[in-house]
Amino acid sequence: MLAKNLSASVQEPGDPMTSQETYISTSGKWKIIAGTVALLILALVFNALLSSSSLRKLYEESIVSEYRIIGKDLQRNLEESLRSGKNIRDIPGMDSILEETKERIERDIPEGNMISVSVVLPDGSVRYSTDKKLSGATLPEQVRFNYENAEDEKKSSLKSHYTKYENTCITALPVRNREKKWEGTVIIAFDEKQVRDLHDAVFDKNVRTLMIIMISSAMLQALFNLMILSKASIQRFPKRKISIVIFLVIILSQLVFSGLNVNTFKNHYLQIHKERIK
Repeated sequence: MLAKNLSASVQEPGDPMTSQETYISTSGKWKIIAGTVALLILALVFNALLSSSSLRKLYEESIVSEYRIIGKDLQRNLEESLRSGKNIRDIPGMDSILEETKERIERDIPEGNMISVSVVLPDGSVRYSTDKKLSGATLPEQVRFNYENAEDEKKSSLKSHYTKYENTCITALPVRNREKKWEGTVIIAFDEKQVRDLHDAVFDKNVRTLMIIMISSAMLQALFNLMILSKASIQRFPKRKISIVIFLVIILSQLVFSGLNVNTFKNHYLQIHKERIK
């Protein structure tokens, strides 16, 4: 099909009765090169979109993991109180304890991002919360966590400990008494805007990288194809070689972009983490 499309730009041999091969004209070569470069750019853009979606999920899980580390201190304090005989419904000083946990989470987080720390009973009622609107309320079924079985909790993954509801990310840590009975749940909720802000900050840095990779890959693709097509003919069109070059350049450029994308995220996230430790 490609050979037929290029027939108009083919240089006819001097003698139609000879067995000379019909070589691809210069304009025909550039049409092929332009097509392969366009395919390369489409592949890179598609990969960038997929990477953006995957990294957004990574950002979300990273934030959840960090908040859970802070939340585990609150979880341990509550469990120690239960072991000492206190009732989870009546633990003195809970408001200040929750506020302290919230302040640790909020450190260096841009203003305008919502954070709330709550203790929820197994029936879904909010016993304590830094958000006064939640105190005494009952959580909707979509955001309730069931930790009746302690063995299931050990086997579960991070995904089973957090969910999203109305643009809010919610992660949970179960609170158990001395007999390992589930007495309540620590709930940390934060605005999904935090994920978007982190994603946008990293993605903006990667746009320039993507453009550089696109230009470099396009030039490399054009150079290789020009070398292959320099002595190519319609009769022996090098489809296999061109396909291999396209495949290799696309794979290489995607690997480089993905690697730089992840590295940028790591550096950005580590910088944020170091600032929070100070």
